[in-house]
Amino acid sequence: MRCSPIITLREEELEEQIKGAILGVLNSYEFSSGEGSQILFGYVEKLEVRVGRYCPLRGSSYLPLPKWLQHPAKGLINIQNYDDDKCFMYCVMAGIQLPVNKPERVSHYKNWTGVSLNFSGIKFPVELNQISKFEKQNKNIAVTVFGLEGEREIVPLRISKECDRIYHIRMLLMTTEDDESHYVFIKNVHHFLGHLSKQKRTLYWCDNCLTPTESAERRKIHQELCFKNEAQAVRLPHAKDKIMRFTNWAHCERHDYCIYADTEALLVPVHTAFPDPAIASTTKTQVHQPCGYAYVIVKQDGHLLKPPVVERGGNDIMERFLLNLKKEESEIEELRGEDYPIDMSPEDELAFAQATHCYLCKESLPREGVKKVRDHNHKLSEKNYRGAACSAPCNLGLREKRFINVIIHNSGKYDTHAIISCIGRVTSDLSEITLIPRTKERYISFSWGKLRFLDSYNFLSSSLDSLVRDLTFETDFEILKEVFPEEEKQKLLLRKGVYPYSHMQSVEVFEEKSLPSKDKFWNDLSEEHISDEDYLHAQKVWETFECKTMGEFHDLYVKSDSLILACVFEAYRRMTMKNFNLDVAYYYSSPGFAWDAALLYTGEKLELISDSMEIFMMWEKATRGGICTINERYAECNNPYVPETYDASKERNYLVYFDAVNLYGKCLSQSLPTSGFSLLSEEEIKKIDISKLEEGDSIGYLFEVDLLCPDHLHDYLNDFPPAPVHKTVKYVELSKLQKKMIRLYGLPKRSTKKLIPTLERKEKYIVYSATLKLYLSLGLKIEKIHRVVKFNQKPWLEKYIRFNTEQRQKCTSEFQKSMWKLLNNSVFGKTIESVRKRRNVYLTKSTQKFLKHVKSPLFHSFEMFDNDVVAVEKRKACIVLNRPLYSGAVCLDLAKEHMFKFYYNIIKPRYGENVRTCVHDTDSYILSIKTDDLYKDMEAFKDELDLSNYKKDHFLYSSKNARVLGKFKDELGGDPLCGVVGLAPKLYCLKLLGDKHKSVAKGVPRSAVRTQISYVDYKNCIESLNSKSVTYGKIGTDQKHHLFTTFSSRRALQCFDNKRYILSSNVETLAFGHY
Repeated sequence: MRCSPIITLREEELEEQIKGAILGVLNSYEFSSGEGSQILFGYVEKLEVRVGRYCPLRGSSYLPLPKWLQHPAKGLINIQNYDDDKCFMYCVMAGIQLPVNKPERVSHYKNWTGVSLNFSGIKFPVELNQISKFEKQNKNIAVTVFGLEGEREIVPLRISKECDRIYHIRMLLMTTEDDESHYVFIKNVHHFLGHLSKQKRTLYWCDNCLTPTESAERRKIHQELCFKNEAQAVRLPHAKDKIMRFTNWAHCERHDYCIYADTEALLVPVHTAFPDPAIASTTKTQVHQPCGYAYVIVKQDGHLLKPPVVERGGNDIMERFLLNLKKEESEIEELRGEDYPIDMSPEDELAFAQATHCYLCKESLPREGVKKVRDHNHKLSEKNYRGAACSAPCNLGLREKRFINVIIHNSGKYDTHAIISCIGRVTSDLSEITLIPRTKERYISFSWGKLRFLDSYNFLSSSLDSLVRDLTFETDFEILKEVFPEEEKQKLLLRKGVYPYSHMQSVEVFEEKSLPSKDKFWNDLSEEHISDEDYLHAQKVWETFECKTMGEFHDLYVKSDSLILACVFEAYRRMTMKNFNLDVAYYYSSPGFAWDAALLYTGEKLELISDSMEIFMMWEKATRGGICTINERYAECNNPYVPETYDASKERNYLVYFDAVNLYGKCLSQSLPTSGFSLLSEEEIKKIDISKLEEGDSIGYLFEVDLLCPDHLHDYLNDFPPAPVHKTVKYVELSKLQKKMIRLYGLPKRSTKKLIPTLERKEKYIVYSATLKLYLSLGLKIEKIHRVVKFNQKPWLEKYIRFNTEQRQKCTSEFQKSMWKLLNNSVFGKTIESVRKRRNVYLTKSTQKFLKHVKSPLFHSFEMFDNDVVAVEKRKACIVLNRPLYSGAVCLDLAKEHMFKFYYNIIKPRYGENVRTCVHDTDSYILSIKTDDLYKDMEAFKDELDLSNYKKDHFLYSSKNARVLGKFKDELGGDPLCGVVGLAPKLYCLKLLGDKHKSVAKGVPRSAVRTQISYVDYKNCIESLNSKSVTYGKIGTDQKHHLFTTFSSRRALQCFDNKRYILSSNVETLAFGHY
């Protein structure tokens, strides 16, 4: 956890700033908890302060404007204070009373007689962090400051939120390479920012995001939402770029070279005491020291370019790995050869002349703004004409991408750390390295020259052992067979190898001349021995491959891993080419591939919002994730299907776990927005009859309304309140029991925003029309309609979702099923992608470049790695909001509608007060139902259910709705659910038949949950407010790319939850807002 960067300029401020930083760290923890991570606060292990020299931005004496800003039409007044450093004060004066003639002359401001100004305690030259003090001392003045990033990029530096003050003064703070700075008064914001818009009329600009609105009233509405985001220059797509469609035509041809690699490490012991389970702590037990690597190179035809490369030993093993890869890069570039010019026959020329449509996208040619061009294959010397194409984007999309993939499985969490920690030793030019960061220490991908490092886990999110089981021996192991032609050896390698990780503690082990005994294969992380079968397999490998030393066994292990990865990923590439005519090797992760696959498969063209930031921000506010709550915190069944606990004298009670089949796939198959976004007038809004709107209509609406839930419905809707909101629960809203838990567990009183279903009144609630219609049918009332967005909609993704679903239904392995489901869910993930959160991370070894980064207005934080390498994180100077967020927002609302419909239209009318929701997750709920026989009841609504996972001799079994999207499946396949304990979202336990249980504890490793936590532990938390700690091992880093095995003791269970009002029984709860 970390806080935002803090600027310290005076020693006397340091203590208070450190206290503020600690609060910032606690806020990070609270935010993680609020997002559902279930991280439980144990104790403070250490506080780390990173210090970088800061060169503060402050205005001083006169500096000339850049040429592009010197024209009077730019609306800037550059006051010529050559002899002092009071340019800030002069800009304030100019903003209050601008001289008529020659306002740039400093003499106008020397004898100020205007509004009284209080500069007490303000030191000249004025730094940005002093402006807040100035505003406090001058209650009628607001000051906003912009800066320049690069040559022509205007960025917000310091935005005043005091928009209603009499004088709102805006300035530009210029800086030079020599750290000189100067404030310039902005006389006319529209003229200053006018180049960002093509409109000639006066616009009203938002200081926070630098986007225009048509009126002061519209700007005020816009800023209600915009000021909740950090200050950042934001753009909507240009009109010429507003159509999103498939354009990556080069991805339809197999990429030429892929390198598949694996690395191994020695686990060097750290002699230390293991953590006390009763005390929260983390102890490093092993240092991971790289000791070997292997890689294979696969050509475009799917065969190996050369034999596998394997090396081991030496402290410089990773440097040798990287240098070998650079050597391969040079050799591959030579093999690629030159590009050839176009060669057309007379017949080709005639075909081009007669072509009226692009041979790729099928649109007419030529057309406005698009030329007809000749496309050819640059790798063929003769007869290389392919067809007539659009000049853009189709022909541009065919440009060859000359990167070379280096693909390693799960490298983002392991191998990449070892690579980055040593990369500063093999190159002094870190500008060659480009990062696509998740954080400063974790990357989606990174490139070094033409080498592009990818994590195959971002596509195939399962272990290599699981993946290889799904391959077909006859067709999918050709690469393995090239290296090992003997069938006996091949079949031994058709699985993940067995390796004594914990035994490999030093290079001397490589000299051992026999396989270690079985006990040496102990797994420190899972705390398990290998099976007899696995050990026999290791012995068979040793004998068959005639290993003479552990070094040779290591070489075989790492080589076979790289070969197996190549077989797996090449099979995946063939599958994507066969089904979508796309090579997945061009992409960084599954969501990017799935999105392109959907666009290509459907041929759809989506209109991005390009002319109204107000509409885009409404869609942002409408995007609310899934609902996760614990309602009835403890329940046990009482029915004849569980005879050992059945008490016939008591009322029968059943527990059932319903899960919606591929919920997001279902919702993505429905009508989604595509184009024609516009705000309706009041007269147009009055004509809408919400009760007559249907999901399949070609026109859809997004409503902003005030909603009220009448008191008489509170009991009926308490279990599952419609219209969830992002809410920060205040301490005073909690029950006495919840406050007691906070004291008992040592939790902070403050909370963060969470998505919570409440019965409270909702103001300016933004919701999709079909979902709003359902809310109204449940009894909610609209008090006021503020705004409505109208748009065209259709089920454009239905064809793609249906194809994936059909392919999934044909699969026999669980992984293949999950892969096809992932291709559906990945599309959804792309629709809710937030470009606002993107950051740039730069690596540098130069002190000068580091200081330049630190003084940038976009600087966020930094981290020092080995070899004087520093990673600097910066905000992006400008972001383009070019994602179809509207699709994700509607999908999320449709998902909620689907879950509410099943509960309130099917379950609740049948059982009334006899049904309670125990656990609710995004696509599932666990219900407690009082009835004579639940399974006989289910016959009445079996059309809503997928009963294909029931035993075939069960009277309810039916394959009719097998894997039908949106149907509800009994997760236990007809087996009775005996009990459930829910402590908090993602923290619950199910009691199953035969004294078995299934525990969910997000944030705690599965091995620890499986071996150290029981149903009784969860139950004790409810009954006695107990907590439960676990000890577990994991591989982690120190945020400097050093890898360790650590053992941690952490509190895994406690029963505090603040998404509902918990009553004194610690079982029943109420929704917030309940009367």
